[in-house]
Amino acid sequence: MIWDWDPDNLAAQTKFVLNEEPAFNRAAGRGKGTDLLPDFLKEEALLPFDGVIEVPASEVEKVLDF
Repeated sequence: MIWDWDPDNLAAQTKFVLNEEPAFNRAAGRGKGTDLLPDFLKEEALLPFDGVIEVPASEVEKVLDF
């Protein structure tokens, strides 16, 4: 399969998917808590960086504010 997307198309598709996931979760009866990163990302060091995510949830939420 050949991808014929320019950066603008890729950004638009990414925003669409990131907006659809919370909408899907709400339609499935899930609350806002399902929009958070999984706890294991804060607790288990992941390769190759051997680090955990140390970003507060309030900052992560800002990523989706576009």
